[in-house]
Amino acid sequence: LDVYQYDERYPIAHKLNGTKGRAVLKLGFMLEELGALSPREEEVGRQIKSAIAIFSDEERKWIDPLLETLKNRADDTVCKLLINLKLFKRFCESEKQPDLLAASQSLIEKYLISLDGKNPTYIRSSFSSLNQTYRFLKFKKLIFSNPCAKIKLSRAPLKLCVASEKQIQHLIAFLKE
Repeated sequence: LDVYQYDERYPIAHKLNGTKGRAVLKLGFMLEELGALSPREEEVGRQIKSAIAIFSDEERKWIDPLLETLKNRADDTVCKLLINLKLFKRFCESEKQPDLLAASQSLIEKYLISLDGKNPTYIRSSFSSLNQTYRFLKFKKLIFSNPCAKIKLSRAPLKLCVASEKQIQHLIAFLKE
């Protein structure tokens, strides 16, 4: 489901008598912010700027070189990494550990546990962003060890779709039409 196409086809006002925004569009923005939905292409630049703005000047000293190493990657990939870092930073602040360079393995494990119930692909993406960031920080000798190095995530279970012979025939007939 493309949330933005749905919003264009069926615009629903956020408030019954108001004109301030549309409900489905706002849901799309929230899903983007959480990393559950890829941002629209025109939104990626805005989201990158928004995500960078949350980091302090001290953090920007290592985030900017990290982004420089990712310059050949798709903007969407960079955006997801920044959003995942931003969400991890908020988690760290809630745990009274505001320094991202001082994050420990136990803190990252606690963060991943806090994501329980979310889509396994989202959890893996979040972990991958953190691992990539801390590998970079270790390479640049800003930290001594990668706190993600010993964390192993289990693979997401494969979903097997089983259909009856009749369902398959109906599907083939539908596709032929």
